[in-house]
Amino acid sequence: MPEGNVWIEVRKKDFALNLKTIRSFLKPQTKILAVVKQNAYGHGLCPTAEILEKEGIDFLGVNNPREAFSLRQAKIRLPILILSNILDYSCFPQLIRQKIRISLMDRRALRALDKAAAGAGKKAYVHIKVDTGMNRLGVRYEEAQQFIREVRRFKNIFIEGIFSHLSCAENNRAYTLHQIKLFRKALSLLQREGIKVPLVHIANSAAILKFPEAEFNMVRAGIVIYGENPTRIPLRLYPPLTLKAKVLLVKQVPAGSCISYGCSFRTRRPTKIGVVGIGYALGFRRDLSGRSFVLIGGKKRRVLGKVCMDHIVVDLGNDKVKAGDEAVIIGKQKNKVISASYLAKKSSTISYEIFTSLPSSLPRFYY
Repeated sequence: MPEGNVWIEVRKKDFALNLKTIRSFLKPQTKILAVVKQNAYGHGLCPTAEILEKEGIDFLGVNNPREAFSLRQAKIRLPILILSNILDYSCFPQLIRQKIRISLMDRRALRALDKAAAGAGKKAYVHIKVDTGMNRLGVRYEEAQQFIREVRRFKNIFIEGIFSHLSCAENNRAYTLHQIKLFRKALSLLQREGIKVPLVHIANSAAILKFPEAEFNMVRAGIVIYGENPTRIPLRLYPPLTLKAKVLLVKQVPAGSCISYGCSFRTRRPTKIGVVGIGYALGFRRDLSGRSFVLIGGKKRRVLGKVCMDHIVVDLGNDKVKAGDEAVIIGKQKNKVISASYLAKKSSTISYEIFTSLPSSLPRFYY
């Protein structure tokens, strides 16, 4: 059993199974960019990237230069695209030397990038981001053609890709088709001018599964790689991550006992309770107080009272449980499962937030 009270286990083979499912929706030649930003959705940035590289992934997507440099330091050789805008231009020379791709969406960055590339004596590889309706990052659709014309005037910059982001492929077909239509119009305007861009991508996890018209020649797979289905399409996926914690103490309390902060829960009968070493500082959200379960001994154990910073209290019934036993917070134990999407539903959020709120300090074991 690992040292410490809380840890994460990650099954490598589940990534391969999920990628096989993803590829079944795509043409054989379509490239897959795996999104590994924010510590690979809590699964561990560099170890996850190493697993995906061995599984034949084509590209990696990160949020910022720090993540990209961490991957290069870990000897990851795959092409890496920084998906967000970069404000600190001092990192441009190093990004260029390490052939890390940059999402380009403003003219000030364009000039700084060209200057840095000239100084490095190398081309800067960029992907132009077009805003087709997310209204977050990217050059607005109406300005995209002119912006790309300007980029092409800079000799030290190579436009490797053009992309956009779908805002509601999970649940709004009409708006998603509208975004895809605008993206296609932008591409056709470039084609009329003889501008060819090697990589074109707009499809996220939901669009991979629901919108074949969004495939183009590369897709960006995020949550689906981590075993969560963002759509209602029946699909067999395999969540690689299991979050575990130790039972720290077992004791009997009488009827009428207040449990945890605020006396929000009071026992109605003599109750055997277990104190589990996880709380909201370790990824178990406070709004799960009294609303969720953990698995101990292959059974669901209700969380009693308020979730604390480092602890939760659960009802053990009449079962034999001792200090040091494992509690599964996310994952499978015997034939019972508690998924990230289940916890998300209980706390009125999404599985992305459940995963990414897992502290990077938690030990992770890969097998």
